[in-house]
Amino acid sequence: LITHNPFVAFVEGSGLQILFLSIIMGLAFSFGRREVVSQMTEFATEVFEAFIRVMNFLVLLMPIGNPSGLFGPAF
Repeated sequence: LITHNPFVAFVEGSGLQILFLSIIMGLAFSFGRREVVSQMTEFATEVFEAFIRVMNFLVLLMPIGNPSGLFGPAF
């Protein structure tokens, strides 16, 4: 349940370990100073919004697909 390396849990897809880590981190942030917590929340929001912008751009490119087999066969 408790992993020695949290990155290994993410790579291996260990859902229970990731959930446990998320709960512990959430509790740690909730007991932190308000200024630090608000800065971390703003940072996480900015990262999330940047990720959404990248995903929206990729969705716009999806209809182009694989023109003329430029990168190999589609299947």
